Amino acid sequence: MPKVPPPRVEGAASLHLTSTNEDFYMRTPVRTYLLKNHENVWRIRQKALSLHVMSQKTFQTRYISCVLLALTCLLTACSGGGSSSEELDPPTPNPTPNPTPENQEIKLNANVWNMMEGMRATTYDNVEVLQVAGFKTYVYVDGETTKYIDGSTVSYADSKWSFDDGKHYWPASGSLNFFAHSPKDLANTHCTFDSTPYDAEENPDGYSEDSPRIVCSSLPVAFTNNAYDTKELIYAYTANQNKAGQGVSGVMMTFKHPFALIKFQLASSHPNITINSITFKAVKNNGSCIFDGTGTTWTLTGDAANLVASYSPGVSFSTSSEVQLIGGPFLVIPQSWAGEIEVNASWTEWGEEKNNQTLSATVPTDWDPGYSYTYTFTITKFDLIVNISKFTEQW
Repeated sequence: MPKVPPPRVEGAASLHLTSTNEDFYMRTPVRTYLLKNHENVWRIRQKALSLHVMSQKTFQTRYISCVLLALTCLLTACSGGGSSSEELDPPTPNPTPNPTPENQEIKLNANVWNMMEGMRATTYDNVEVLQVAGFKTYVYVDGETTKYIDGSTVSYADSKWSFDDGKHYWPASGSLNFFAHSPKDLANTHCTFDSTPYDAEENPDGYSEDSPRIVCSSLPVAFTNNAYDTKELIYAYTANQNKAGQGVSGVMMTFKHPFALIKFQLASSHPNITINSITFKAVKNNGSCIFDGTGTTWTLTGDAANLVASYSPGVSFSTSSEVQLIGGPFLVIPQSWAGEIEVNASWTEWGEEKNNQTLSATVPTDWDPGYSYTYTFTITKFDLIVNISKFTEQW
């Protein structure tokens, strides 16, 4: 196609690009468009010349406007006539809000109250054992029965406690009550957890706090050869907490022992004595306990049963000046116990065959939550002498 020469119009005002005009126009990005599209530009100029009343200066101003309009249309056409897909896509939200005074993460810390003697049962005697086991927590709005966190498990890793289901945040205002139990599941604890707290106004026992409770059913009372596979349940209750008071380390959950612990040992006896069984008579092994923020309150239910530790064959002990463990430790529900104890044992008198003897003693005891009790037996020919020691430092 032959090249079209640059257009020139004769008339009231010459629109040929003079040297002055060329310097003005050709040093701008418009130059490329003018060189490639001079036919279209020519039509625009012809339209402009129809306005005979325009002065050359007015025409130049209008000419620039027309060229800019044409460029705008051209750019719009090249872009596809609409907005890009990037402009239509909504911004990506931040999936995890940054903690602020109005949106502050709940942090937890944990400890075990005092230490506890080692047992055949699975027990929690220090914070290291608790860190392995973890715990489950329920959080309530203070003064209400509303659950703020409903049974989230908490684990220890990287030197801190964290909720397994992700971060939880403090409410904008108000206080929270924290309850937790370990182990996370209650298998082999003979306990169930009622996560619906008692309402202070409806609670027939008159507790002042809204409190969850543990229900214990048929805690074992029969043991053969000291076999004991019951897991101990421990709990923590921290009330009236808010975001301003949690500090750097978080809400402290101090775990306590709701049960009492008993064991029995032999101090002195006849030579070569054999212990066949030890019976603690009329022990309650069913009940429920309410955690009211100040302690553990048990309500006993059901009939009493004999707690019997039997040995088959009997356990023999030689004469020794040292105290020897002969039973336990075992968990019992805290209660005021009447204290009747029977020990069935056999020993040899003057070279004769061993004779079975059943000796008894009565030592009433108040078993309190979180305490351990050691019963020390001294067996004579006619009597069973029992001394009781109550400990808290080992538990």
